[in-house]
Amino acid sequence: MPTPSELVREAFLATAAEARGLIAERAVAARWREPSALAELDVGAVAGHLARAAFVVTTYLDAADTGDTADTADTGSEGGEGADDDLVTADAYFERVIAAAGASADDMHAGIRARAAEEAADGQEALLARLDATLQALDARLASEPAERTVTVALGITMPLDEYLVTRMIELVVHSDDLAASAGLETPEFDALTMACVIGCMLAMVRARNGDLAVMRGFARRERDAVSALRAF
Repeated sequence: MPTPSELVREAFLATAAEARGLIAERAVAARWREPSALAELDVGAVAGHLARAAFVVTTYLDAADTGDTADTADTGSEGGEGADDDLVTADAYFERVIAAAGASADDMHAGIRARAAEEAADGQEALLARLDATLQALDARLASEPAERTVTVALGITMPLDEYLVTRMIELVVHSDDLAASAGLETPEFDALTMACVIGCMLAMVRARNGDLAVMRGFARRERDAVSALRAF
């Protein structure tokens, strides 16, 4: 029977493969330089941002192995392992990133857009070639990493590798939806484990942020939902 760690890693790879298939669609190539469903990003940049969800996993694993500083995160980062004694969960990671953005959110989003455009600059085929190589390497690498492996990611946050993979699954699912909407395609149907990880993380975020009563009202009594309690981002 697969361990919980093995299941998360398999779900991440399956999610990334679904996203890769979406990026490869002809409709995406045809609209590569056209505006997307996201403000200030063209379709190619959305594809580039989507692919980065896989690229950064390799970057942080490499940084932890060498002790080097990784400089590719969307909100700033420091590579390495064990930089923080308190390991962070996936939901707490997003809350820290949101809080850290604060008044500088515009600058943060400008940086995200710039990196996304850079990934897309050479076109669909080049992006796919890099993504294919990354996913092939990660398939073998994730199978060999111990369950207790940690990575240090954006803002110097140290977290279990598997918790970080949950954050990347959220990026892959949410931005696959954005890319599909931008290209006039159906959003991929991700497997049940992937969606359980994604929705579970978002639910943990909104419960911590708004409290269980507000979340219950968001589900069952929308007329009393004064804070949009189910909105994670």
